[in-house]
Amino acid sequence: MAPSLVYTRIMPGRRGSNRPIRGHMIHATDSRFRAKGMMDDLQLKRLRWRCRRGMLENDLVLERFLERYGEKLSEREVEAFSRLLDYGDNELWNLVSRRSEPGDPDLVEVVALLRSCWRGEH
Repeated sequence: MAPSLVYTRIMPGRRGSNRPIRGHMIHATDSRFRAKGMMDDLQLKRLRWRCRRGMLENDLVLERFLERYGEKLSEREVEAFSRLLDYGDNELWNLVSRRSEPGDPDLVEVVALLRSCWRGEH
């Protein structure tokens, strides 16, 4: 279900009024008013598209990962996840299935989250 668009109109105030004197529209999903570190819908859709893989196992794990953690990821975690998506299918699967460990310390936390999605762990 697509999010509904919500606009708030800030009307010009009158003399003696406590209302703000502005006349522009503010969109509810405007990045200036969104909580810091939260991903917007467009970023999430782009990541979801990049998660499409040639290996079914990776597809399933990445889909579960985004379903569980997608909207909660910090900017640092999104960057690390994006770097993981640059890995080949076999490299990524080896990390998820614990056959190898990430060489980059920045990836450790996201790999742990991915592993929790592999067998339905929490």
